[in-house]
Amino acid sequence: MDIAGRRQTPVQAIDTETDRHIVNPTCSGAESMTDAALVMRAIDLLPANSRQVMRLSVMTGMSSKEIADLMGLTDANVRAILSRTRKKLKELFT
Repeated sequence: MDIAGRRQTPVQAIDTETDRHIVNPTCSGAESMTDAALVMRAIDLLPANSRQVMRLSVMTGMSSKEIADLMGLTDANVRAILSRTRKKLKELFT
C-alpha cells in the first residue's frame, strides 16, 4: 500500500535490449510481420497497467478522463502512463 492507502501493483521493467530483439523483425526472423503487428507485440510486453491504458486509448479512442474513471485512476496518472508508454515504445522502435 502506498501512503494514500492504494494498493500498488508490481511494476515489470522492460529490458530494452531483450525486447528490441523480440519486436524487431530483422532480429526475430519474422520479416513478414506488419508494423501494426510489431506494435501490438510490443504493447503485449508492457506491464499490465500500461498495456491496459494504452489499449483503451488507442483501440477504443477513450479519453484519459474516461480511462481514469474506468480504471479508478486520476486523469493525471493516466496521462503520465500514456506518456511513459509511448516513450518506451518509441525507444523500442528506434
